[in-house]
Amino acid sequence: MSTELDRGAFGLWPSEQVLWHGHAVQGVPLDRRLRIAAFAFVLLGVIAALFAGLLHVAELPGTRDLVSLGALLLAMAVASILLPHWLSDGLEYVVTDRRVFTRRGRHMRQMERAAITFGRLRWSAAMPHVGDLELVIAVPFGPLSRKQKLVLRAVRDPESVFAIIRGRTPRPGADDRELPLVERLDPGEQVVWGGRPVGRAIGWRELATAAIGVLASVLAFAYAHAVFLVLADLERVGLPVRSWTWVLFFLPVTLSFLSILGVGAWLIWWGLFRARILAGETDYVLTDRRLLIRRGPVEFSVERRRIVDAALTPAGDGRHNVFLMLDAPRGRALAIGAALSRVAPPRDDVAPVLYDVGDAEGLVRLMFAEEARATPE
Repeated sequence: MSTELDRGAFGLWPSEQVLWHGHAVQGVPLDRRLRIAAFAFVLLGVIAALFAGLLHVAELPGTRDLVSLGALLLAMAVASILLPHWLSDGLEYVVTDRRVFTRRGRHMRQMERAAITFGRLRWSAAMPHVGDLELVIAVPFGPLSRKQKLVLRAVRDPESVFAIIRGRTPRPGADDRELPLVERLDPGEQVVWGGRPVGRAIGWRELATAAIGVLASVLAFAYAHAVFLVLADLERVGLPVRSWTWVLFFLPVTLSFLSILGVGAWLIWWGLFRARILAGETDYVLTDRRLLIRRGPVEFSVERRRIVDAALTPAGDGRHNVFLMLDAPRGRALAIGAALSRVAPPRDDVAPVLYDVGDAEGLVRLMFAEEARATPE
């Protein structure tokens, strides 16, 4: 905790007590999704540049447009690498007895601690004891709903910071992400129930994703077949195989084929295998105070007093997905309206949903058993 705090910069009230003050950790490596996005932009930029070279050698119009497109894609790749670091540089955080603040320069956001419905923590894959802490206020679902959230990026010891925000005493060693959830509970917190998803862990969303991947793979091979016929025709009319025109045509279409095939294979893996991997990395823990969900590097935490109801949707073979209805400032809220559809929301975001629960009705009864709830402090 830093002691250098300009209370006036945050507009703190004279009676407001500062509980924690910190800054974003510098030099946190990029998230894997951003690295993939940067690679995709670079690959598309290279393909555009090669096609521009082909048009230039063949003395065809459109070279300038493709060069501009390639430069734009490469600029987007650079931006996807530099922008996250730029956004986290200079971030300052304050937790008081009433509010949570984030500030960068003259831009500041705040959230009332009493209004926070749940928190989500995403651990950094490269730096231990560092993660992004997302605080969410649930809002009633519908066409006019919007997510209200405050993100503390690259926070050191985020589990301890979240305990302070929840009004609890941080547990020593709780910021070791390798420890099981039951070993990182608040002092005095007791486990009531624990479990994991059961069954295949593959629903309509996963099957649809895999089907799109199969379609993309088929299109990739159809594209390769068509290009092969074009190359064969060019050779028959006398285009030398080792000429710049042939090379500048062969390279970009090959990269395009590999890109489409890679996307298709990735979608198939994501639909058929990723869901099972996520299910194996998922833990559900119900305590006398909270409901916790851990899925890979992401953890979800909501106080039981915030849970007012649950909606069950069938997941096959007697299993159910349990959607939590949460207490919102001006009404009840489902954080995800997809409980009203047959397609469950994605698992990666770790929403307030328990997937593939065997005895879902028993869990709901236990969740709302008053004798199992701790009295709020």
